[in-house]
Amino acid sequence: MSAGRNQSTNHPYGRRSHSFANSRLSVSGRIRPKFAESVWEELYVGDIILLRNHDPVPADMILLSTSEDDGTCYIETKNLDGETNLKTRTCVADTSKVQTAADCARLRAIIKSDPPSSNLSSHFATMTLMTDSLPSTDPTHIPPGHPLTQDGPQKVIPITMNNMLLRGCVLRNTDFAIGVILFTGPESKIMLNSGDTPSKRSRIERLINYQVITNFILLIIMCLLLAMGSALMWRHWEDVDVPWISETESIGGTYVLTFWQSLILLQNWIPISLYVSIEMVKTCQAYFMYQDLQMYYPPTDRACIPRTWNISDDLGQVQYVFSDKTGTLTRNVMEFRKCTINGHIYGK
Repeated sequence: MSAGRNQSTNHPYGRRSHSFANSRLSVSGRIRPKFAESVWEELYVGDIILLRNHDPVPADMILLSTSEDDGTCYIETKNLDGETNLKTRTCVADTSKVQTAADCARLRAIIKSDPPSSNLSSHFATMTLMTDSLPSTDPTHIPPGHPLTQDGPQKVIPITMNNMLLRGCVLRNTDFAIGVILFTGPESKIMLNSGDTPSKRSRIERLINYQVITNFILLIIMCLLLAMGSALMWRHWEDVDVPWISETESIGGTYVLTFWQSLILLQNWIPISLYVSIEMVKTCQAYFMYQDLQMYYPPTDRACIPRTWNISDDLGQVQYVFSDKTGTLTRNVMEFRKCTINGHIYGK
């Protein structure tokens, strides 16, 4: 049991992927007129971050401004909903002029939001914006780092999903985007939707469990029969002076003693080392799959990564494949071969 638990919880590839994701660099600015690179795990709610084209979004954030004049940006949500077509998001109209680190440092606002939820299509928040902190006003009115006050003109702006970028999205076809972090880490929508990974068991593992339980039941039955036979023999020879029956023993003591002796003698019926042997074999199989050159893909420099080792023996045991669209299992590249028009065949 210890060997199996150690094997199932020590996947270096899974730990490496989580560590790599949280160690990615992003550009953040914390109330200072200069953006600085920071890893994902050091981002906090309220930080203002700058994303470049092709950057993944590190946290759920409200879009303040983009490089486009109309305040829109394009994102890829393949990691969220599986769709590869690009979607548009629009920044908050009143903050579309926030383009520099100095503008971000002068910006003052209060954000009230719904609690974190797993709903990917709906979220509501409000931003109470201090309008005199926008770039269009006098830059000397509120210096960078000045504490937030309730004085001055304010404007309440509703925030919807159209103004938000969720963690897991990728910025596309947009030079840059600036946003303020709303939720991070386990409170982001992609993490709330991930849930616990269900435990899977291979066909061989289920068969072994069934056989081990059957052997255990047979072992108990055999030990009980031997104990009953020993008790009957003790009663039969109770009044006869024979050397194999002690005068100090009772029928109950003989029954219990014989049961445990039989259990120790017949314990080899239970293949105790079978589980450890299978786990070692699967570990070696995972290493061979990772080192297999025939499963190496040179264009992306990626090798086969066995993420779930305990079901490697189910590889190739596919009976049915359900696909809802083209491109799921193929490259979605179609080449013209042949067609017929008005009875004439064109192509080869």
